[in-house]
Amino acid sequence: MRPFLAALPNRTVFRIASKNTGDAGQFLQNYITADVVRSVDSYGCMLNQQGRILCDAWIFRNQSESADELLIDCDATLLAAMIKHLQRYNFRKTVTIEADNDLVVHHSWQYPDSTQSVVEGEALASLPGWMTVNDRRISPRQPTGQRWLVPKSKFDIKQAEECFQLRSAALYHRYRYLHGICEGAQGLPTTTALPFESNMDIMTAINFKKGCYLGQELTARTKYRGVTRKRVVPVVLGDRSLEEATQLSETNALAESYQLEGEEQWDQPNSEKLLVQSTGKPAGNFVGMDKWGLFGLARVRLAHLNDELVFQLNGEEVKARAITPAWWPEGTVPATEE
Repeated sequence: MRPFLAALPNRTVFRIASKNTGDAGQFLQNYITADVVRSVDSYGCMLNQQGRILCDAWIFRNQSESADELLIDCDATLLAAMIKHLQRYNFRKTVTIEADNDLVVHHSWQYPDSTQSVVEGEALASLPGWMTVNDRRISPRQPTGQRWLVPKSKFDIKQAEECFQLRSAALYHRYRYLHGICEGAQGLPTTTALPFESNMDIMTAINFKKGCYLGQELTARTKYRGVTRKRVVPVVLGDRSLEEATQLSETNALAESYQLEGEEQWDQPNSEKLLVQSTGKPAGNFVGMDKWGLFGLARVRLAHLNDELVFQLNGEEVKARAITPAWWPEGTVPATEE
């Protein structure tokens, strides 16, 4: 069965280009956790000097125009801030950094019962102008989907439907929530979120062998100590079972149609505190949910993974039950926290 494909209007693109071969990659290499010089599939995050996340980013190489032009997919609300951030370090003006308003970010992912996770070969050739990198966040060896940049002028819905099942962004966000994947300013609050707590270390977003980059010191120290006591996990909301919530959210999301632009927004809790229901002890923070209030994401202390949790939403107490993602590598939850 063909993979799902959704447009993500909450994401946007800027480009880093240079007249000299290698300058764009070498410039960005100093300010992102991924190895953008040697890696084919580049996903990472930009950090501040204190090692906290500014934004997550997908990096594409524009092969059609210049061998040294990088296209960066980031949260739309952070575009101006990210360009300003990088311009601060562009002392010699060796690169140009500017927004690209013609490209629409898409994501495709594997249908649960399908073996087809990526589009390649003849199918990829039928999508002229589309650029892609593989999504290896929850499966480093075998990609589970692809990130796409699609020029508005070259988007042909009939061609797209031959390769994909076109779906709403809500279905993609449901996919993220089910797997505990943070993305954008909502899930990765700027200057607050830490890479390890946000699972960047196990989502192939950090290259620990690439050398120095802004914010590396705290990241390297965290890895050296080997202890992360809090991580982002999926949470089931209310009294529904996991199976019931999964089925209901899938039914709701499949009923929504594909939109190239103009994603519908819904109210999100603002980092509400999670409490252990039985004791009232702090257990973490609730950071986002789907539009139907069935699933969410939360930063939870690993010691409370198996506890019944609650948080306040619009003045009412809501139950939240954490789920340990099946894709987490062995040892992600320390034995002392289990």
